[in-house]
This record gives sequence, structure tokens and C-alpha cells, in this order.
Amino acid sequence: MSSKKRPVIDFSRNNLDQAASAYLRSHADNPVHWQQWSQTTLQHARDNDLILLVSVGYSTCHWCHVMAADSFSDAGCADYLNRYFMPIKVDREERPDIDQYMMNFLVATTGAGGWPLNVFLSPDLKPFFAMTYAAPQSKFGRPGFLDILQRVKAFYDEKKSVLQHVPLERPVTKPDGHADDQAIELIDSAIRGRADDRNGGLQGDQKFPPHCSLLYSLYRIADGSLSGASLEPFVRSTLDAVMQRGLHDHLQGGFFRYCVDRQWTIPHFEKMLYDQAMLLWNYSLAARVLQNTAYATVAHGIITCLQQTFLHDGLLCAAHDADTDHHEGVTYLWSRDEISALLTADEFRVLEEHFELPSEGNFEGKIHLLRRAADSATAGHAPSGKQEQLAAACRRLLAARRERPQPFTDQKKLTSWNALAGIALLNASRMLVDKPGAGAARRMAFSVRDALLQHHICADGRVLHGSVAGQVLAGHFLEDHAALLLFLSYCYEEQRRDKEAIERLVQGLDSFSEESGWISADEADFFKVPADSFDSPAPSAYALAEFARARAAMVLGHQYPQVDFGAPLSGDFLSLAALHTRGYVYTLQAPQPIEWRAVPPHTVQTAGDIENYCIHGVCRQGLPPQAAAAVRFQSGS
Repeated sequence: MSSKKRPVIDFSRNNLDQAASAYLRSHADNPVHWQQWSQTTLQHARDNDLILLVSVGYSTCHWCHVMAADSFSDAGCADYLNRYFMPIKVDREERPDIDQYMMNFLVATTGAGGWPLNVFLSPDLKPFFAMTYAAPQSKFGRPGFLDILQRVKAFYDEKKSVLQHVPLERPVTKPDGHADDQAIELIDSAIRGRADDRNGGLQGDQKFPPHCSLLYSLYRIADGSLSGASLEPFVRSTLDAVMQRGLHDHLQGGFFRYCVDRQWTIPHFEKMLYDQAMLLWNYSLAARVLQNTAYATVAHGIITCLQQTFLHDGLLCAAHDADTDHHEGVTYLWSRDEISALLTADEFRVLEEHFELPSEGNFEGKIHLLRRAADSATAGHAPSGKQEQLAAACRRLLAARRERPQPFTDQKKLTSWNALAGIALLNASRMLVDKPGAGAARRMAFSVRDALLQHHICADGRVLHGSVAGQVLAGHFLEDHAALLLFLSYCYEEQRRDKEAIERLVQGLDSFSEESGWISADEADFFKVPADSFDSPAPSAYALAEFARARAAMVLGHQYPQVDFGAPLSGDFLSLAALHTRGYVYTLQAPQPIEWRAVPPHTVQTAGDIENYCIHGVCRQGLPPQAAAAVRFQSGS
């Protein structure tokens, strides 16, 4: 009886030159003998009692680049690592299950998270120390990376016999003992309590756009309750700050990942696909719910950004780097003299009326463009001549910027992120009817749908994690399966197609379901990690699975399960799913789709032979009055 042989690996060299991941290949020149995660690598570590250093990051991570260039390029650090450790590099975007487990350990032991994520484990996968960035040598009272490696080895040699596995914790959902209205009030109150009333967003020294809290809040506002209305100041102040300040690429459209200060002034300049997706979903929904044309303009800019800078071979790329030529943000920065030389006198004057252009700069002596504070109230109301001049100035600056060296683009096409973008594009087409970009958004959404169904599903029905340069990214993860199912539920409302694909995906969720709950991956080379319910900042795999299963049943006209509310702030996408299944959105049943402009923004269209609609647990025959009027008008009656 033959046994399957493991591949032969030369562990005396850095093997990342063989990796598909751009992040892994960026470490291929390190003197560290990096290996990819594999069962063969793990077995070699066990056979030789080598401490595992599992170093997790992603291709557009600024501090990952820094550590690659200093600590992981330092000869002394590399020699020590190669002698006593098994160094393994992991792309978090390729192995979200490993990243989740390691990050949970880092947060539990240090109180904070981040990348690069470096975790030290025994050869049998017992983690005992975790850290983020460290310089090669000690400075500013902090130990250097070589010092840390020596201490880690000494600790392991002394304590390895008593190390224990870290327990795998299950996610927190609805607060125990609370009825729906009490759970909702707890969530609403938590959002109001954490809101940064001065700067927008949530309180904190760094500013990440709170995508899922915004979406939940917009659905609460659309529902029309007093408690929901109380969330409107948080939503408006956040969307205004994100739109006006430094997170926004004012020339190209689209958004950077997060800002390093409370005032949303200076970002880390990487652009992630999931941020574009979630902000497009939010701004297009807010444009309709809050009747704000400026939000519609922002949504149109994101659509343009996706078309021009993310779309590649029918799918959307994962990210654009923060750095250009190893310097953060330089593609996006200006001096006043550069701007003045590119524009006419009138264009420069109008640009300065709308943007802050300090001569001393606002980031390392250069200018990162920010809208003036007063510009929020007057956006779109300037005289048409000035609007044309401002638009011309921005086009001229963007054209000049495109002539500069550009950040690296990670051309991974991840299934879950593409599905989220597809959902956002479809929602934009619904909310922005008769506004620029709606048609393009709808066409791009269905193009992405077609490409995912053609290239990212196996013959056995399993959903692939993604692809890069035509090469499949191996691995089967809950987030991909659930996000694609959720996307198809939105597509079904439009065209009543893909019923069989939806039903297969619903059945396929069983491979990620155990008696104790959802697991994040169906992979043989790692633990069965419980799916996390923490939105960080894209929706959690747990929430995607719960929402997708319920929403698929809804649109097909089947009985659907009630989803539990999530933990306030960290589980707001799960709570959004709960709103859908507990009567806080319209469910509209009709034989054929109804035009979206004619129905409330918080509507799910379901298939059925008769016309009826339900809201707040009450169902009525026929269509909502505004929808019925629209149908009669279209038919000419």
C-alpha cells in the first residue's frame, strides 16, 4: 500500500521565490530561510524541535515592509533565526484562519493587534509569545529583535514541557436575556456612546471608518424609529469627515485604509478593496436614506476608482500599496509650487478656496489634499463656473499624478472581497438610480458575478479562495463561501437567476458547520478555528454566514432562520443581519422584480406568486403604496 509522499524542501534556503503571493515574494531576498506554511514544513520543525516563528502580514502593509527591510534583512537576526527556529511567512489574505488564530493570541496577551504579526510557537503549535514590529537592535528602551529571539529561545528551552494549547473561543452574539427591542437599544446606545462627536467616527487616536456600524445605523434610520433617528448625527458626522478629510483620495475617488490621527488628516496610504466596497455601500445607501447629493457624488467617485484602478481581467484586485519606491504616500503628495505650476491662476485660486494648501505642508513637508472645513456645507452649491474650474484643476492634478511612479498593486483576486464589492455595486445601482455611475455599477456587479461563478468555484461546488495571475489560491474558507452566497442573493433580486447555484452554496455551508458553530476554514493543515464574529473592519465570516443563509432563503421565498444580534460595535454586521430577519426591513413578495426607486431603501425582494409585503411583523396584501403607484405608472394604467 503506497503512501502519498510529501514534497522535498531545501530548508537551508529561503524558498519564498516559489510563492504565488506578492507579500511572500517580497521577502524572498531576506537572508532568513523563510518557508511557506505546509504540513511538510511543520513536520520538519517537529522532527528537529525547532521553534516556529509564524510571521503574518500582507503586501500593502507599511510596517511589514519596514521589518522586511531592517530586522529580517539583518545578518545577525537571520543567522540566529536560521539556526534555532523554523521561520514561516504567511499572507494573511491567503490564510485568514491562521491569521485569525494568531491575532487572537496577540490581542489576548498584549491587549493590541496589528501587522506584521509575529508569533512564536512550539513545534506542535502551542503559541507562547507574540509581537508586532521590532527594530533589529535595542533602542529607545525597547529590546531589539535579536534580543527578543534570544529570550524566546531561552524561555522555550526552559518551559517547553509545560506549554499548553490556547483554547479556541466561540464568538459572542446577542446579549443574554434581552428581547429584540432591548438588544437594539443596547447596540444603539453603544454606538452613540462611542461616537466621536467632535471629529466623527468612533473615539480613538487612530481613525478607521466604522463600516458595519454605519450600515447598521443607516438601516435603523431608514426604519423611522426615534432610537434609530438618534444615530443620524453619528452617521452624518462620520460620513462628512471621511468624505472631506485625509482618508479620501479627492482626485481619483476611493479611500485609503485608515488615518493615524483623530482629525482624519493623514492616512496610511494603502487602498484595500474591502474598504472601497463597504464605503460604496454606505455612501450610496446614505445618499438615499439621508437625501444627500454629496454622498452620491462620493459613491460615484468610488465606482470610478474601482473601474480605473482595481478592475483587472474581469475581477477586482486586492489592494494598492501605501509606499512608492519605499516611501509612504509620495505618489499622492504635493508642494504648493508644484500645484501652482500645473494650474492656471484662476484654477489655483479656486482650488485653494476648496482645499487646504499650507505652504509648510501637512505631511513631512508636503501637502496631502484636504477639503476645507466650510466646504462641506457648500459642496455642490458653488457657481457653475467655479465648479468647472475646480473640476478642471482636479483633472489636471490627477493627470500629473498619473505620470509619477505608482504604488504596487496586489493583483490577487479574493472571492470574498470581490463578492462584497459586487454587493456594494448592486446597492449603488439601486440607490443612485438616475445619478451618474448607476448603470456602470450594475454592469460591473454582474460582470464580477459572472467571473466568480466561472473561475472561483470548483467542479465539486466548493468555493475557491481566489486567484492571482491565473493561478488558483488554494484553500476553502467560510468568508468566501458565505460572501459569494450573499452576493448571489442580491443578484437574484434583480434577475431571478442562479437559483440552483444559490441552493448548492446553501448546502455547501454544511462543510463549515459543526455542532459547536461555524468554523472559519475547511483545511487539513491547521486547527478547526471557530469563525470570528468580530468585524475588523470587513464583515466577519460568522456574520456573513448567518446573513447569507437567511437572506438566500428570504429571496427564494422560503422560511428563514432568525439571526441573533451581535455584540455592540464589534458585531454590528451580524446585527444588520438580525434586523433583516426580525421584521425591521420590508420583505416585498412579487412574481417579478419591482423597480428599486419605487420601494423603501431597506427592502428585500422575494420571489412568490402573489403580491404582499411585511414590516414589523405585519403583512399586507398588494404592494406598498409607492411601489403600487410606480407599477401602475409604468404599465400606463
